[in-house]
Amino acid sequence: MSLIKNVAGNSRTAPRSAALTAEKTKPSASSHIDAVCTSVEDLGVVETDYGSKPQVKFTFETRPENDDGHGRKLCRTFNKFFHEKSALCIAIKSWTGRDLAEEFEKIGEPDLREFVGDEATLKIEPRIGRRGTAYENIAEVLPAEKAVAACEGAEENE
Repeated sequence: MSLIKNVAGNSRTAPRSAALTAEKTKPSASSHIDAVCTSVEDLGVVETDYGSKPQVKFTFETRPENDDGHGRKLCRTFNKFFHEKSALCIAIKSWTGRDLAEEFEKIGEPDLREFVGDEATLKIEPRIGRRGTAYENIAEVLPAEKAVAACEGAEENE
């Protein structure tokens, strides 16, 4: 058993499993990972904490990193809105330089499946979920060549 202090500063005994869970969920530092977009899935209208929203999920696969030669799959879900300040439009413009808001005004809804097969560098940040489990969050989707330069510049400043 270990001691845990609550918000009021009082100590209480917690089961060993709680202490182990806390150790497992310590986030690691952010990093940049090379990946390829392997799928874009229209999720339709999804019920969220903020009401019903149309959503789309981008799946990226990293280059083989683990012992069995397989890459990891990382996903990022966006609300499917095409205005210039939407997270989807900002991410696509950062990644590919394409202005989805402008395309939407000119030709209507763009086909997001066109991004399948495109390379990217993902900025990964550790997060703790609502249930206390650690996961990797795709904070940014960057073009491969810009991300490499950004990583090198950050290493020089350290």
